[in-house]
Amino acid sequence: MNSPKFEKFATYESERLNLRGITIGDADNLVRWRSHEDVYRYALDPRPITHTEHATWFSKYMKNEQSYRAIITEKITGKDIGMIGGECEGEVFVISTNIGEPEFRGMGYASEATSILISLLKKKNVSKIRANIHKDNAATISYLCKSGFIEKDLCNSHDNSNYKVMEYTFL
Repeated sequence: MNSPKFEKFATYESERLNLRGITIGDADNLVRWRSHEDVYRYALDPRPITHTEHATWFSKYMKNEQSYRAIITEKITGKDIGMIGGECEGEVFVISTNIGEPEFRGMGYASEATSILISLLKKKNVSKIRANIHKDNAATISYLCKSGFIEKDLCNSHDNSNYKVMEYTFL
């Protein structure tokens, strides 16, 4: 099976959220969110990022048809609060999520955004969604479990015992 292709600027919604494909205009928020200590301490590359690094990444992202990233926007306020997305590795979509605005954490937004993404990926014939989660990131592990992900006993591709592999498998 070929990896699915994604429309970079597609939008999706739920009751409380809009997801819209990221643009270069989102750089300030994405760099700020990714560089917040509460976010980067759980990242596979646990350090702040620069605008130059983001611009390099964004250029590669735009050329990768198997990748989709979206800004999470709260409908009531219209405020951009985080990012969700990832890319396909064969039939497996590797997901990444962060609620970058601290005042919006713990409100179920990451779980709701993940539900939107699960619905999209089901239509794209993805067989599994995988998340590499820092073992101390209790909030993310909790919401992924509630979303139907289970911890897998896999050899971690990042060769780092600080991370758990969690998967959601489509029936």
